[in-house]
Amino acid sequence: MNHEMIFNVENGGFDENLNHRIIEINDDDRNNNDNEQSVNYLEEKEDDKKEEEEEGEELDITTDYEYFDVIKDGGIKKRIIQEGKGEEHPPTDALCVIHYIGRRKNGDIIDNNFSKKTKNFFQFNIGRGEILSGLDGGIQSMKKNESAEFILRPEYAYGKMGCPPRIPANCEVVYEVYLKDFVEMPDDDKSVRSLIKKAEILKYEGNQLFKRNAFRKASKCYNRALDLFKKKSDLLNITPKESYDIKQIKLVLYNNIAACFLNLDQHKKSVISCKLALEIDKDNLKANYRLIQNYLATNDIEKAEELLKYALKLYPKNKSLKKEYRYCIKRIKEEEEKEKKRYKYLFTDKKK
Repeated sequence: MNHEMIFNVENGGFDENLNHRIIEINDDDRNNNDNEQSVNYLEEKEDDKKEEEEEGEELDITTDYEYFDVIKDGGIKKRIIQEGKGEEHPPTDALCVIHYIGRRKNGDIIDNNFSKKTKNFFQFNIGRGEILSGLDGGIQSMKKNESAEFILRPEYAYGKMGCPPRIPANCEVVYEVYLKDFVEMPDDDKSVRSLIKKAEILKYEGNQLFKRNAFRKASKCYNRALDLFKKKSDLLNITPKESYDIKQIKLVLYNNIAACFLNLDQHKKSVISCKLALEIDKDNLKANYRLIQNYLATNDIEKAEELLKYALKLYPKNKSLKKEYRYCIKRIKEEEEKEKKRYKYLFTDKKK
C-alpha cells in the first residue's frame, strides 16, 4: 500500500499506547510462532512472484474455483490460503495488524509492506478509509491468523486513473494478506442502525457459506447476527421504522437457519427456527414451506396436510406448495391403503 496515498498517521487516529497493547497481546510463544510462519510464508511467496516476474508469465487470477465473492457485485473476490482461528472478525474501527503483498495480473509487485530485514507489520483502523476500499472490505471477512488472497476490481482498488507509472488505468490487482491480530476499539456506536448494518454483513457472509454447502458454519453466522439484538439496553427508544427493520432481518435470519438445519437433517432445530420466524410473520411463505418440509421429512403427515391447506389459501398459485400438497395426498393415500390391508388381514385371521 502506498502509505502516502492511503495511510495518514496524523489523521488516522493512531494511538501509541494501543500499539504497545497490541505488542503485549501478541508477545506469547504461540503468537510468535504464528508470526514466524507468516514471515516464512510471505518470504516464499515474494520469491515466487519475483521468479514469475522474471519469466514474464501472466498469472491466472480469475479461474480458481476456490475464489468466492466477498460482496454482492463480485468486486472483491477471496481465496483462503490458511484458515484463521476462532469465529471473530475485525469490527469497524478495530486496529488491525497485517502483512500484505500487492501485485498486478502479470505478477509485478506494486505494493509490499513486508521486508526480510525488519519483518514489520502494517497497522490500520478498519472502516476509516485508511487503505484501499477493497482491502478494507476483504479484511473484515478475515479471522485472526488467517492468510487470504483478494482480487480487487479497479473501483475497489486504484480506480479508473490508476497510479502511474506502477499501476495503469482500470487495473485489476491481487493482494495477499496475513491478518496477525486485531484489537476492538471502544464501540461508542450502539445505534440500532449500526446493529442492523452489522447483522446484514453477517447475513451475507452466512449466505456465501450456505452457497458452498457449509450449512453448519452458515448457521453460526446467522446466529451471531441474531445475537446483536439480544441486549434490550441497545434497543431502547427505537423508532417504528427501526423496529420494523429489526423484525424483517430477524425473520430472514430465522428462515435461513431453518434452511441450514433442514439441509443437515436436524429437523427439530429447523422446526424451532421456522416457528420463531412465524412468530414474527405467521403468513410468511418460506417459514411455512420449510415447516411443511420438516413435517413431511419426519412423517408427520397430518400436520403437513393441515399447514399445506392453510398456506395454499394464502398462496393459491404457488407451484412449490401445490407440488408438496400432491405429494402429501399421495402419502396419505398410501397410508390408507396400508391400513386397509392391515384390517383385511386382521379380519381374515379372525375368520380362520
